[in-house]
Amino acid sequence: MNTSKLFFSAIIAVITLSFYSCTKPQPAEPVNHNSDSRSYSWSVDTVRTGIIRPLMSLWGSNENDIWFCGFTDNYSRALFHYNGSIAVPFNLPEAIEPGAVFGFSPTDIWVAGDGFNEGDSLSFWHYNGSWSCTARFNIQGYEILGITDIWGDSPDNVYATGFAIHINSERVSQSNIALLFHYDGSKWTRVSIPDIHKEFSRVRRGIKGSDKYYILSSATTPENFYQLRDTVIAYEFDGKNLKTLLSTYTRRSDGIWVSEIDKQIYFTQDSKIYRLRNEQLEPFLDNTYENHRIEIWGRNENDMFLAMEDGIAHYNGKNIEYIYKFSSSYIELYGLICFQNSVFILAFDSSIQSNIIIRGTAKH
Repeated sequence: MNTSKLFFSAIIAVITLSFYSCTKPQPAEPVNHNSDSRSYSWSVDTVRTGIIRPLMSLWGSNENDIWFCGFTDNYSRALFHYNGSIAVPFNLPEAIEPGAVFGFSPTDIWVAGDGFNEGDSLSFWHYNGSWSCTARFNIQGYEILGITDIWGDSPDNVYATGFAIHINSERVSQSNIALLFHYDGSKWTRVSIPDIHKEFSRVRRGIKGSDKYYILSSATTPENFYQLRDTVIAYEFDGKNLKTLLSTYTRRSDGIWVSEIDKQIYFTQDSKIYRLRNEQLEPFLDNTYENHRIEIWGRNENDMFLAMEDGIAHYNGKNIEYIYKFSSSYIELYGLICFQNSVFILAFDSSIQSNIIIRGTAKH
């Protein structure tokens, strides 16, 4: 991989982290308290990619079928399959940097990314027992391309977000635009949107049948690139128009998060978690712990997992409490997937310079 691509893909990894200050947890309104606090036994598996770069995307159909990938600058260590006990590298037929993985079953999985050289096209790969490339895209005038997220609510309705960057002759970023793609069950197309000089990083939809999607974006001010001065925006997208729902400006990193949990959309901004109802934001949790990062995942509103600076906390509809503390202060979390009786966390431990999978198994 050339120096420019290495630089920009490293920035994509950096802007996934965020930390905010707040007070002790207190629900904004009563909710149904039908979930107890969870207790887990934990194990940690090391995933060695051969290069000191984090993997950043994971998806799984069950506890023994989990895929994760990222910009590793190592073709043979960019995509992994975890079978419940060991992570095995899984080579695509072509060398790409997979930015995201998502699926619907063990034989219906998507991976997308760009090649290892400037000017390579974006490609979308599908797994139905074997991998095949189903689409390629070149963005005229832009040398560096990437996919940041894939998500869908059915096999014939899948979206992917990404970015395109133009660099000048001095190898400096000159402009960038956000990318949005859609799969209708037969083909991928690039969605026509106004030029947004940002990077789309995440897409979700709540109630199935709604025509509204929610997309996160961030843009780094060029003159302050290393200080991470980002304008982070959450958009509502109706298929044609982008409307700003939330916006924040921060030195730290992504300041807004969106999750789909049990067909419901939740946003996190600063110390607050909002629930989207009737296309309006309403407070769900007014305050979380002061070391809560913005990311949340879960099975329903009484069974949520919160990323903390030093571990994972759980919200059971009544209160928030830690369920796992990281063993090192050098661990950075990049993803979480929860099943009925287990939790899988994708993280990077810089103290051992390796990606790790942290598995929690519920105690009964």
